[in-house]
Amino acid sequence: EGDDDDDEGERSYDVVGVDAEWRPVSGSPVSILQIATRSDAFLVDVAGVMAADRDENGNGNGNENAAAATAAAAAFDAFLRDLFASRRVLKLGFGLDHDLKRLRTSYPSLKSVAAVDPATAEDSEHARGVGVVDVKSLALVAFPEKKVLRSRVGLAGVVASCLGCYVNKAEQCSDWERRPLSPSQARYAAADAHVLTVLFDRCVGIAPEATAAALRTTLSDPTSPLSRP
Repeated sequence: EGDDDDDEGERSYDVVGVDAEWRPVSGSPVSILQIATRSDAFLVDVAGVMAADRDENGNGNGNENAAAATAAAAAFDAFLRDLFASRRVLKLGFGLDHDLKRLRTSYPSLKSVAAVDPATAEDSEHARGVGVVDVKSLALVAFPEKKVLRSRVGLAGVVASCLGCYVNKAEQCSDWERRPLSPSQARYAAADAHVLTVLFDRCVGIAPEATAAALRTTLSDPTSPLSRP
């Protein structure tokens, strides 16, 4: 019965893991955006959806159906706007600020992403979005005794320390502009976003009171330490 109660506590939060991939070349735009729930992972072909934006900046290959491309970009922008404005859904990331900065640089017309830019936002709430949680910071709350979490450890290190699992990062520096993605790229991208939800539930399950207090602070103050790596 106790285990059931713990599981219910973990899942009382609606969460999505957010991650991004791009070709490991200087100046390369974000190519893939991963959005994962506890049960599903979705890979968004950002380069394809935002083709019209790249064309306007002289970086695309042209688009015969400009109206459809513009509509797709607008729908994607609206989705991101609703996601980052939602108080019901916690957005989990690992260095998400860096991913969003890259997304802003890649596609300047994305108003939703510009809204969470500290340099342009009108207030602190919009500067970070609402309910953004860095899983490494949350892990430090749940596992204060793990000194490795205080170092410059990457996602694989946090997963190994907190979950005891191995994350294969072989595809991290692969060509994310290739289409279609290889099966191993798709698996890697999906897993990178999904594991954020697993880490979250592990942290909340291990230290429910401490993490709940930290999450309440994050929801009321988007500039709180929990929203930053």
